[in-house]
Amino acid sequence: MNIAKLRSVEVRHKKFGAGKIEEVYPSEQPKTVRVSFAYKTAQFEFPKAFIQKYLVMDDEELEAEILRYADELEEANRRKMQEEQRKREEESKLRLEEIQSEKGWKRNAKRPSTSVRHNVAFKLNYCNGGKSDERLGYYGICSESVIRYNIEVKHREWCSNKRCSCFQYYCGERTYQDILTEYCPEEDFWPCYESVTLQQWVAYAGANGDGTPRPLRAAEEQSLCILTTVSPNMSEKERRIFAAFLIGDVFQGDDEREGYVAADQDYRLEFSPKETNELRFWDFYTNPNHPESKKWGSGLIRYFDDATAVKMLSRMVEVKAGKAEEQKAKEMLDRYIELHKNVLRQ
Repeated sequence: MNIAKLRSVEVRHKKFGAGKIEEVYPSEQPKTVRVSFAYKTAQFEFPKAFIQKYLVMDDEELEAEILRYADELEEANRRKMQEEQRKREEESKLRLEEIQSEKGWKRNAKRPSTSVRHNVAFKLNYCNGGKSDERLGYYGICSESVIRYNIEVKHREWCSNKRCSCFQYYCGERTYQDILTEYCPEEDFWPCYESVTLQQWVAYAGANGDGTPRPLRAAEEQSLCILTTVSPNMSEKERRIFAAFLIGDVFQGDDEREGYVAADQDYRLEFSPKETNELRFWDFYTNPNHPESKKWGSGLIRYFDDATAVKMLSRMVEVKAGKAEEQKAKEMLDRYIELHKNVLRQ
């Protein structure tokens, strides 16, 4: 459509009243038109202003042409995004295949005996604190229903401990508002690790059944850490990855404190509930002792090799394609490959 023909066309705006298109700017991105009203001049995006009825006109034929033009633009943009997505996916596959092909690796081949397993996955209790369309949770106190679920249905060890403030609420010893008011991550006052996971970006190895702290021996700085969980309406086979980071600090643990890993602040990713549907843990991880099993079992941590880490990070780039964190995901993948290229090429 030649939008220059809109110049001098009369339009109406429900707030500014009658006006006339003074100028059009077809080369701008996005395209705009400038409209002169009785008491002001305003600029509007084209054709969006007509689609959303900010501007209307009496010329029905011209208005119909604008709507057809808008449909053509939308279809062209859709095709462009699909092509860009295809190219991104192809680049991710080629990046991984290039590394693997140097020693004749195959995508589904068994892990070479020389592959290092210093990347770590954590199993976290479900926590919907701070849940939104963009965040799965892990940013505050669980809802009352999830507190009951973790205690009554899953029998979570810490959630059911009499020292846990959530259990004290469950037993009627304090109100839900009490634990919300007391919650203060800035002063290290919180009921569980999960409630501050995505504020502190730290993952803990936890404690054994007898209360002794668990060590974290194999994790290394600049390796990959992923955080996983299962929502109440899911089975273990549907375990999701909801956050990932390159490890910036490792504490292996001692007799008094459990081990933990903390994120490198420059390399960390969080995934929305919708995005986690595309990041199923068992699509990447294989139990070395029971390859057919998709069951986590006991313990809070699992280690995995560099080839698996690259597959995970490549998939994360695809999940973030076209979104604000796409570049961050690419940088995280590239950084990991650069740091571990010697091992990947063995």
